Amino acid sequence: MPSAENEIPDVNAAARARSRMLVAQAISVPAELLPENATLGSVEAWDSLAHMRLLLAIEESLERELTTEEAASVMSLADVERLLSDREG
Repeated sequence: MPSAENEIPDVNAAARARSRMLVAQAISVPAELLPENATLGSVEAWDSLAHMRLLLAIEESLERELTTEEAASVMSLADVERLLSDREG
């Protein structure tokens, strides 16, 4: 059994936590109240303006601009997690 100091960090867990934080901040909802299946339109606060804030936050987190395809693909918490885990993976 590996010791705590030799454990490999769970990239997906890190991306999941960061994506939850980014979405929660962008839509001004506490992260603990954000449903796992949150999508644009399924959470009242996730409107078009909040979505633009989210896209900007993702770009800041990735330290690059999103491609048109990436920006168009962000419709859910899971999509944000995928983008962030692709970067870290």
